[in-house]
Amino acid sequence: MPEKEIEIAGGMQQLPFDKPAQKLVAFGGFVKPENYDIYGDYDFETLTESQIAWMNPDKLRSILISQGRGSNTDLAVDGVLLNQTEYSKIVRSPNHLGVYAINTVLKDKDLSNDVMQSGNRNRIRVLAQKEDEMSTHRDLIKENRTLLRELRKEISMPGFAHKTPERMMQLTSVAWNEYMNILDVLRIQRGWSDEKHQQAKTALTFYLTQGAQKDRVKHWDDMTTLADQYMTVRISLFTNRVRKVQALIDKYQESSEE
Repeated sequence: MPEKEIEIAGGMQQLPFDKPAQKLVAFGGFVKPENYDIYGDYDFETLTESQIAWMNPDKLRSILISQGRGSNTDLAVDGVLLNQTEYSKIVRSPNHLGVYAINTVLKDKDLSNDVMQSGNRNRIRVLAQKEDEMSTHRDLIKENRTLLRELRKEISMPGFAHKTPERMMQLTSVAWNEYMNILDVLRIQRGWSDEKHQQAKTALTFYLTQGAQKDRVKHWDDMTTLADQYMTVRISLFTNRVRKVQALIDKYQESSEE
């Protein structure tokens, strides 16, 4: 059936009035086992009972966000385990970063007013760059958390069809990527080999795909709850460091104007 046309400045424009509306899907029907092949090929027969039992949100939560504040665990900041990228982005000690930035200018130089001012400008520049980097990454986590929470609404009403298949795929992919991030963090923290890492992915996939539909929905609910919590503590962590860095920038800018 031809599409309808309307006349606009510059010619005719086709409007898809006669195209049938795309069928919407419900979360419960969308997360059928046969849909999971997009996430990889997993051999569940290789899993042991202990591996299956270990892979649950409570266990993962206790590792990710329950480290002591003074923990020496690799890639832990204020008790929160981070991936390598986030650990490189976050400022662990704003004061130390400021000292390092100014010392790169002052080292082995006569401490004239010009040199001191140059050192202070470099300190402000380095801190401002890290503030921007942390703010950008925090905002990205926020955007993904918004999508995750949109998915959580669908999980809470698994029998209602609200989303197009493409939108549901986008939302579940955001969740899946966060699950993979969690496993990457655990891989570093636990020193997993490639084989152990693959076993963890397989165990998580088993957790999310096997059993009755009500079990799969519950497991997705539990895992997205964990993902939401983990995103939230990281957002808070980055926000805290952004504020501390900004306070130092303000302090150094004031001193340079005196």
